[in-house]
Amino acid sequence: ASVSKPCSWRTDAALKMPEAAPIGTKKSSLNDGRQIPTVGLGVYLTQPGETTYQAVLEALRLGYRHIDTAQIYNNEADVGRACQDSEIPREELWITSKMWTAGNPPISDGYTDALQKGRASAKNLGTYIDLYLIHS
Repeated sequence: ASVSKPCSWRTDAALKMPEAAPIGTKKSSLNDGRQIPTVGLGVYLTQPGETTYQAVLEALRLGYRHIDTAQIYNNEADVGRACQDSEIPREELWITSKMWTAGNPPISDGYTDALQKGRASAKNLGTYIDLYLIHS
């Protein structure tokens, strides 16, 4: 009968794992030349207030640069405050927000409705929106 030897882990420098790239550093190019981070933090179902604020602040600290929110989540102001308080230059961040249409008849025509709701989201965030989606 053979006896198996315990595994002995090598710890020399040649076997060390390379440093991982920070979260959010990989980007995809859009047709207008801008680049969107391919990994982002979504705050759907994140409680408005301190919970969202702390989650976004921590994600930014970890290297996330794309935050996805929506007016219907009621946490845009918390996302905006965390982005501002992070002291990361705004041009290094990508903020996506959404207009929810399901069950919400337009205020007027769809175009005007999207503009009004988009401006309200930007006001809630305290900054501009990089990508505004119409979610239905």
